[in-house]
Amino acid sequence: MGKLLTIGVPAYNVEDYLEQSLDSYADQRFFGSLEVIVVNDGSSDRTSEIAHAYAQRWPQVFRVIDKQNGGHGSAVNAALDAAEGRYYRVVDGDDWMLTDNLARLLDCLAYCTSDLVVDVKREVHSVTGETVLDALPVDVETGHELPFEQIAKRSELYANLMIHDISVRVDFARSHDVRLLEKCFYVDYEYVLKLTVPARTITFFNLETYQYRVGNVSQSISSANYVKRYENHDRVVREVLRFADACRNDPHLEETAVAYAQQRAVYILYTHFNIALIFDRNRKRGRQRARATRRMLRSEYPYFWPLVRKRYLQAYVLGLLGFDAARLDRLMGHARRDA
Repeated sequence: MGKLLTIGVPAYNVEDYLEQSLDSYADQRFFGSLEVIVVNDGSSDRTSEIAHAYAQRWPQVFRVIDKQNGGHGSAVNAALDAAEGRYYRVVDGDDWMLTDNLARLLDCLAYCTSDLVVDVKREVHSVTGETVLDALPVDVETGHELPFEQIAKRSELYANLMIHDISVRVDFARSHDVRLLEKCFYVDYEYVLKLTVPARTITFFNLETYQYRVGNVSQSISSANYVKRYENHDRVVREVLRFADACRNDPHLEETAVAYAQQRAVYILYTHFNIALIFDRNRKRGRQRARATRRMLRSEYPYFWPLVRKRYLQAYVLGLLGFDAARLDRLMGHARRDA
């Protein structure tokens, strides 16, 4: 029957975490059904050495690709190109999977044919050890195939449609030529958008698999790094807008898929304005960046500006009031509790 699942492991200078990650796949139960492709993206530490040691000891499971540094998107592209499994997913080199539940997921994939398969991840704080399960909403049907059109209409499910939750059928991904920007952070959003918009079918499994390490100040999603790498986020925003705009003229897409692409583009624009107007402590620079995005929208994607104008103004005012990322998180937390 061949491999059921390929896990692509983008790995750049993760020697402190990689053994924990790869240990979660080093299990005889996975012989014949799982392949793990570690993509050493030009690391300067022992990442490659560790990966090759696992490939030598467990050749039935592990493969290694050594390449020049090209960024997270480049590593994801490389693993997808080399994948021999029926499904493909990404697990970063500093994260890991629950071994027993991965075995259960493989049992599920044996009879699954959906374009997308979604399970459940847990966030694990690297300092405090505290964990948060990103559970599926209680009313989501699990264990059988659903039309993606039904899911696309439910924005509350978007948080469960992230790179760490999704396995994609390889032939489906390749048929839509899913390629990510290289030498760029924040391509996760691009990956999810390009996979989900053309999807016709999806299956959810209420099964916790992915263990997502958070709380590391070096993570790209920290507010300081969002500001530091603003140009990277801007590249992704522009690619998302380009893709969403192309969807409007794609005769193969249903109206629901086009609306879904537009809404997800709106959400990344919300984040983009927050980075510029709230996260950036250099308020003058942040306002200049936000105005540049506003001008770009008005000139190149004018139908998007009315959809995000209110959020732009909200972020602008919060910035004037002295809000930063931590204070915004507290505000959003209160709003969620009051909802």
